[in-house]
Amino acid sequence: MNEVIFRTLPDDLWYMWYLILLVCLLLLIKLSDSKEFFKIVGIGRSDISYSKKILAPVEKIKGQNLLTFLFRGLTFSFFVFLLTKESGVLAGHNISIYFIFSVWLAYTTIRLLLEVITGLLWKSIRLFLQVISRRALLKSKAAFVLFIFLLFGSYEPLQHLIYWSIVGFIYILYYLFGYQSYAASYSPLIRKKFLLFILYICALEIIPLWIAFDLANQWTINNVL
Repeated sequence: MNEVIFRTLPDDLWYMWYLILLVCLLLLIKLSDSKEFFKIVGIGRSDISYSKKILAPVEKIKGQNLLTFLFRGLTFSFFVFLLTKESGVLAGHNISIYFIFSVWLAYTTIRLLLEVITGLLWKSIRLFLQVISRRALLKSKAAFVLFIFLLFGSYEPLQHLIYWSIVGFIYILYYLFGYQSYAASYSPLIRKKFLLFILYICALEIIPLWIAFDLANQWTINNVL
Protein backbone atom coordinates (compact mmCIF):
# COMPACT_ATOMS: atom_id res chain seq x y z
CA MET A 1 0.00 0.00 0.00
CA ASN A 2 1.32 3.43 -0.92
CA GLU A 3 1.88 5.91 1.84
CA VAL A 4 1.65 9.68 1.71
CA ILE A 5 5.10 11.24 1.56
CA PHE A 6 5.22 14.30 3.79
CA ARG A 7 8.25 16.54 4.01
CA THR A 8 8.56 17.20 7.72
CA LEU A 9 11.21 17.44 10.39
CA PRO A 10 11.83 14.29 12.45
CA ASP A 11 10.07 13.52 15.75
CA ASP A 12 7.21 15.93 15.12
CA LEU A 13 9.54 18.86 15.76
CA TRP A 14 8.04 20.58 12.72
CA TYR A 15 4.68 20.83 14.50
CA MET A 16 6.17 22.84 17.36
CA TRP A 17 8.11 25.16 15.07
CA TYR A 18 5.09 25.77 12.89
CA LEU A 19 3.00 26.72 15.91
CA ILE A 20 5.77 29.06 17.03
CA LEU A 21 5.68 30.69 13.58
CA LEU A 22 1.91 31.27 13.89
CA VAL A 23 2.29 32.65 17.41
CA CYS A 24 4.99 35.05 16.18
CA LEU A 25 2.68 36.26 13.42
CA LEU A 26 -0.08 36.91 15.96
CA LEU A 27 2.40 38.75 18.16
CA LEU A 28 3.50 40.94 15.24
CA ILE A 29 -0.14 41.75 14.47
CA LYS A 30 -0.73 42.64 18.13
CA LEU A 31 2.31 44.90 18.24
CA SER A 32 1.54 46.64 14.95
CA ASP A 33 -2.20 47.13 15.48
CA SER A 34 -3.90 45.98 18.68
CA LYS A 35 -7.31 46.89 17.25
CA GLU A 36 -6.82 44.51 14.33
CA PHE A 37 -5.57 41.82 16.71
CA PHE A 38 -8.61 41.99 19.00
CA LYS A 39 -10.90 41.87 15.98
CA ILE A 40 -9.28 38.59 14.95
CA VAL A 41 -9.34 36.93 18.38
CA GLY A 42 -12.87 38.18 19.10
CA ILE A 43 -14.41 35.07 17.55
CA GLY A 44 -17.67 35.54 19.46
CA ARG A 45 -18.57 38.83 17.78
CA SER A 46 -18.93 39.85 14.16
CA ASP A 47 -17.30 43.31 14.38
CA ILE A 48 -19.60 44.27 11.50
CA SER A 49 -22.41 46.58 12.49
CA TYR A 50 -25.76 45.89 10.83
CA SER A 51 -26.38 49.63 10.75
CA LYS A 52 -23.10 50.33 8.99
CA LYS A 53 -23.62 51.61 5.47
CA ILE A 54 -22.79 49.15 2.73
CA LEU A 55 -20.79 51.75 0.85
CA ALA A 56 -18.91 53.03 3.89
CA PRO A 57 -15.30 54.05 3.14
CA VAL A 58 -12.95 51.10 2.77
CA GLU A 59 -9.94 51.12 5.06
CA LYS A 60 -6.56 51.33 3.38
CA ILE A 61 -4.45 48.17 3.26
CA LYS A 62 -1.77 48.30 5.94
CA GLY A 63 1.19 46.11 6.86
CA GLN A 64 -0.76 44.30 9.58
CA ASN A 65 -3.40 43.36 7.00
CA LEU A 66 -0.72 41.50 5.07
CA LEU A 67 0.42 39.81 8.29
CA THR A 68 -3.18 38.79 8.97
CA PHE A 69 -3.45 37.46 5.42
CA LEU A 70 -0.28 35.41 5.91
CA PHE A 71 -1.52 34.08 9.28
CA ARG A 72 -4.81 33.07 7.70
CA GLY A 73 -3.18 31.26 4.81
CA LEU A 74 -0.55 29.43 6.85
CA THR A 75 -3.07 28.36 9.49
CA PHE A 76 -5.54 27.00 6.95
CA SER A 77 -2.73 25.26 5.02
CA PHE A 78 -1.45 23.65 8.22
CA PHE A 79 -4.90 22.29 9.03
CA VAL A 80 -5.44 20.93 5.50
CA PHE A 81 -1.98 19.35 5.62
CA LEU A 82 -2.74 17.55 8.89
CA LEU A 83 -6.18 16.44 7.72
CA THR A 84 -4.70 15.15 4.45
CA LYS A 85 -1.93 13.38 6.30
CA GLU A 86 -4.33 11.53 8.60
CA SER A 87 -6.89 10.68 5.90
CA GLY A 88 -4.36 9.48 3.34
CA VAL A 89 -6.46 10.78 0.44
CA LEU A 90 -3.32 11.72 -1.49
CA ALA A 91 -1.49 8.45 -0.97
CA GLY A 92 1.63 8.22 -3.11
CA HIS A 93 1.93 11.98 -3.70
CA ASN A 94 4.79 14.07 -2.38
CA ILE A 95 3.13 17.12 -0.80
CA SER A 96 4.11 19.78 1.69
CA ILE A 97 2.45 22.54 3.65
CA TYR A 98 3.99 25.03 1.26
CA PHE A 99 2.39 23.35 -1.73
CA ILE A 100 -1.01 23.54 -0.02
CA PHE A 101 -0.31 27.18 0.82
CA SER A 102 0.53 27.81 -2.86
CA VAL A 103 -2.81 26.32 -3.93
CA TRP A 104 -4.62 28.47 -1.36
CA LEU A 105 -2.70 31.56 -2.51
CA ALA A 106 -3.54 30.82 -6.17
CA TYR A 107 -7.23 30.44 -5.32
CA THR A 108 -7.29 33.63 -3.26
CA THR A 109 -5.42 35.64 -5.91
CA ILE A 110 -7.60 34.44 -8.78
CA ARG A 111 -10.72 35.20 -6.79
CA LEU A 112 -9.48 38.68 -5.88
CA LEU A 113 -8.66 39.52 -9.49
CA LEU A 114 -12.06 38.28 -10.66
CA GLU A 115 -13.81 40.35 -7.99
CA VAL A 116 -11.90 43.51 -8.91
CA ILE A 117 -12.58 42.99 -12.63
CA THR A 118 -16.27 42.30 -11.94
CA GLY A 119 -16.47 45.38 -9.73
CA LEU A 120 -15.00 47.52 -12.49
CA LEU A 121 -17.32 46.07 -15.14
CA TRP A 122 -20.39 46.59 -12.95
CA LYS A 123 -19.08 50.00 -11.88
CA SER A 124 -19.36 48.83 -8.27
CA ILE A 125 -15.69 48.58 -7.29
CA ARG A 126 -16.32 50.30 -3.95
CA LEU A 127 -18.97 47.75 -3.04
CA PHE A 128 -16.74 44.82 -4.00
CA LEU A 129 -13.82 46.20 -1.99
CA GLN A 130 -16.10 46.48 1.03
CA VAL A 131 -17.24 42.88 0.54
CA ILE A 132 -13.63 41.71 0.26
CA SER A 133 -12.65 43.61 3.42
CA ARG A 134 -15.53 42.26 5.52
CA ARG A 135 -15.12 38.70 4.27
CA ALA A 136 -11.38 38.82 5.02
CA LEU A 137 -12.15 39.69 8.65
CA LEU A 138 -14.54 36.73 8.92
CA LYS A 139 -11.94 34.37 7.45
CA SER A 140 -9.29 35.70 9.83
CA LYS A 141 -11.58 34.91 12.77
CA ALA A 142 -12.21 31.43 11.37
CA ALA A 143 -8.43 30.96 11.03
CA PHE A 144 -8.00 31.85 14.69
CA VAL A 145 -10.58 29.17 15.55
CA LEU A 146 -8.43 26.69 13.63
CA PHE A 147 -5.34 27.96 15.42
CA ILE A 148 -6.89 27.18 18.82
CA PHE A 149 -7.58 23.60 17.74
CA LEU A 150 -4.07 23.34 16.29
CA LEU A 151 -2.72 24.16 19.75
CA PHE A 152 -4.79 21.36 21.27
CA GLY A 153 -3.76 19.13 18.39
CA SER A 154 -0.14 19.29 19.55
CA TYR A 155 -1.25 16.78 22.21
CA GLU A 156 -0.26 13.53 20.49
CA PRO A 157 -3.37 11.41 21.36
CA LEU A 158 -5.49 13.99 19.51
CA GLN A 159 -3.50 13.66 16.29
CA HIS A 160 -6.10 11.47 14.65
CA LEU A 161 -8.41 11.69 11.65
CA ILE A 162 -11.50 11.83 13.89
CA TYR A 163 -10.16 14.88 15.75
CA TRP A 164 -9.25 16.79 12.59
CA SER A 165 -12.57 15.88 10.96
CA ILE A 166 -14.43 17.32 13.97
CA VAL A 167 -12.25 20.44 13.78
CA GLY A 168 -13.09 20.80 10.09
CA PHE A 169 -16.80 20.45 10.84
CA ILE A 170 -16.60 23.12 13.56
CA TYR A 171 -14.65 25.40 11.21
CA ILE A 172 -17.30 25.06 8.48
CA LEU A 173 -20.14 25.69 10.95
CA TYR A 174 -18.40 28.77 12.33
CA TYR A 175 -17.79 30.13 8.85
CA LEU A 176 -21.37 29.48 7.71
CA PHE A 177 -22.88 31.19 10.77
CA GLY A 178 -20.39 34.02 10.43
CA TYR A 179 -21.13 34.33 6.72
CA GLN A 180 -24.83 34.64 7.49
CA SER A 181 -24.09 37.45 9.94
CA TYR A 182 -21.68 39.14 7.54
CA ALA A 183 -24.12 38.93 4.62
CA ALA A 184 -27.03 40.34 6.66
CA SER A 185 -26.06 43.93 5.87
CA TYR A 186 -26.28 43.09 2.15
CA SER A 187 -29.65 41.31 2.31
CA PRO A 188 -31.64 44.23 0.77
CA LEU A 189 -29.18 44.38 -2.13
CA ILE A 190 -29.25 40.57 -2.56
CA ARG A 191 -33.05 40.52 -2.72
CA LYS A 192 -33.02 43.36 -5.23
CA LYS A 193 -30.40 41.78 -7.48
CA PHE A 194 -30.78 38.08 -6.75
CA LEU A 195 -29.73 36.96 -10.25
CA LEU A 196 -26.51 38.95 -10.02
CA PHE A 197 -25.91 37.41 -6.58
CA ILE A 198 -26.20 33.90 -8.07
CA LEU A 199 -23.80 34.88 -10.85
CA TYR A 200 -21.43 36.22 -8.19
CA ILE A 201 -21.48 32.90 -6.32
CA CYS A 202 -20.83 30.93 -9.50
CA ALA A 203 -18.16 33.21 -10.95
CA LEU A 204 -16.29 34.25 -7.83
CA GLU A 205 -16.77 31.31 -5.47
CA ILE A 206 -16.79 28.20 -7.64
CA ILE A 207 -14.59 29.07 -10.65
CA PRO A 208 -11.47 30.15 -8.66
CA LEU A 209 -11.76 27.02 -6.52
CA TRP A 210 -12.05 24.84 -9.62
CA ILE A 211 -9.00 26.49 -11.21
CA ALA A 212 -6.94 26.10 -8.04
CA PHE A 213 -7.79 22.41 -7.70
CA ASP A 214 -7.12 21.85 -11.40
CA LEU A 215 -3.67 23.41 -11.03
CA ALA A 216 -3.04 21.26 -7.95
CA ASN A 217 -4.14 18.14 -9.82
CA GLN A 218 -1.87 18.95 -12.77
CA TRP A 219 1.04 19.48 -10.40
CA THR A 220 0.52 16.15 -8.63
CA ILE A 221 0.22 14.30 -11.98
CA ASN A 222 3.44 15.87 -13.29
CA ASN A 223 5.15 15.21 -9.97
CA VAL A 224 4.29 11.50 -10.11
CA LEU A 225 5.34 11.18 -13.72
